This record gives sequence, structure tokens and C-alpha cells, in this order.
Amino acid sequence: MFTYFYRLFDRYRKPVTVIVIHTDNQQNFCPSLYECNCLGTGLRFCFNTYKVPDQDEQLLDATENAFAIIIATTLIALKNQKNDTAQMREKLCLARKLREKNIHLRGTL
Repeated sequence: MFTYFYRLFDRYRKPVTVIVIHTDNQQNFCPSLYECNCLGTGLRFCFNTYKVPDQDEQLLDATENAFAIIIATTLIALKNQKNDTAQMREKLCLARKLREKNIHLRGTL
């Protein structure tokens, strides 16, 4: 994350924010800090985090926000990791939801 941060800042000379999206199920794992020190020189890099498994699926489904729709689909996909058929069904459901809300994404699902 730090590498992306400093390269973006170095190239564009604009403020940059970092959001790390965690998809793991480890309840107490949500790092938001990177530190390193060497011979008196130190770096402390703090960043925002968003833990997908901690989100409320029903609350996400109730919103019009495209990001919320994708996070809700990700939640379901995490629950159905071993089931390819269920994952395909969820991808199609996501595509339909985005189309219904007139949200267009580049590329394919």
C-alpha cells in the first residue's frame, strides 16, 4: 500500500488517501498501520480500513450506492467460496442490480 501511495503522490503531487479492503474472516485482524525503522530513520504510514465480513448485508442491499452493491455481492461470494454455481448466480445477480440502478462499469464481470 505504501508503494502505491508514494508513487501516486510522486507522480501527481496531489493528496492521496488509502483504503485497504479486508475480505478475510479473522475477526481481530484489521491492520491500519505500517511501520519500519532502520538506524534512526523511521516511517509510520497510517491508512483507512474497511472489513467486508463485518458489514450488514441487508443494510448494503437497501442502498443505491454501487460500492455497497459490490460489497454485498462480495459478502455473499465469501460465504459461497467453494460453490462455483452459487458464485456465478451471485455475479449475475450483481450485474442485474447494477443494470437496474443504471450503473455502468467498464469491462466484464
